[in-house]
Amino acid sequence: MEEKTFLQKLNTLGAIVGIITAIGAAAFACYKTCYSDKECPFLEMDSLQFDVYHRYRSPCEENFIPLQNRNTLYSEGDYKMEFIPQKKEDWLTAHLPNKENKYVYIFQIDNGKRIYRLIPIEHSVNQEEQSTPFVRVDTSYSLPVKQIDKNTGRTKIYFLSFNAPNDQLDELYEDIQKNPQGTAKHDNSRTKLIDAVQSAWQEKEDSWLTTSVPVMTFKYDEKPSCGHKESEHKESELHVEVKYSYRSEGESDFKPLHDNAVLYSGDQYKIQFRASEDSYVYVFHMFTDNQQHKDYTLFPCTVDVRIGQNPVSANTTYYLPNEKRHWILEEQLGFEKIYFLAFKTNHDLKPEYQQIDQACKQQDSDNWVFKSLNLQDKGVFSNTLTFKHQ
Repeated sequence: MEEKTFLQKLNTLGAIVGIITAIGAAAFACYKTCYSDKECPFLEMDSLQFDVYHRYRSPCEENFIPLQNRNTLYSEGDYKMEFIPQKKEDWLTAHLPNKENKYVYIFQIDNGKRIYRLIPIEHSVNQEEQSTPFVRVDTSYSLPVKQIDKNTGRTKIYFLSFNAPNDQLDELYEDIQKNPQGTAKHDNSRTKLIDAVQSAWQEKEDSWLTTSVPVMTFKYDEKPSCGHKESEHKESELHVEVKYSYRSEGESDFKPLHDNAVLYSGDQYKIQFRASEDSYVYVFHMFTDNQQHKDYTLFPCTVDVRIGQNPVSANTTYYLPNEKRHWILEEQLGFEKIYFLAFKTNHDLKPEYQQIDQACKQQDSDNWVFKSLNLQDKGVFSNTLTFKHQ
């Protein structure tokens, strides 16, 4: 009896060892396939990211300015778009299988009913014939200037990238082109293409393995009156393109940070901006908890002394705290605001602003200057982001 019990235990132990060995072999095979050989389709990542710039010229102005999400554009104005494909440099892309998502499709959808393909296009983009969606890494692409028509409503720009040409999008677009407008076939193909574009973007947005570019939304309106005084006032304005981004603890890619978002302790965030002309930039962070306020200067008080200086240069992209770093939310909970201000020249600054550079040298980053801010000052560009820290 005891011998039988011993044999049963021995068989059980042998089975357990066999299972552990099988699991170890499977883990090693997975490691070799996915990590060493990088042949693991179900974990294949997009290896490219895209810097995308939208710009707009009002019918009352001569120069293009950065276009922010949900801005209003006026008929007879001009719109253009630029983008640069770049290699991702995060840990996951470096260690997991990946492919270059170098086939780009850009669509414009007006009021959810009309659709235009901005790329691929049949004429020259950046001295190349873009009859195919293929793009090259570290190459700047400028789409042809597009004049805004007299239709009013809301427009969305969808930026999609794939590892190969997307046959579904190509075929649906060709169906629209070969069927006359107003026919049932044309309308049916158009509806299918709109659904396919929106579904493809949502699929990329929902996956951590793929590159997702935020949808740009703006409103169309009728052309305003371009009186001399209004035009003169607009020419004197300073425009700055400001982007806020964040990632949750443990994530690899940063995502757009929108107003009134909810962030958690351990989340990371950073700021990117680009001014239309040389200007003096100041960024403040205000924290509120149980009626207590604490204010910090984020710029020009920055950890990177190479960029922590005013004035900033026109049409140059700046990263805060710098391109390779970010801020981390600590354990303090409450509401937080980031105030972004810019002045065209130091002559527009009040004395308290001019003293910020001296205040930056102090050990305590709590800045008394913030208490005297007036976001309605003439000549001030301002942008405010609010988020809840919980």
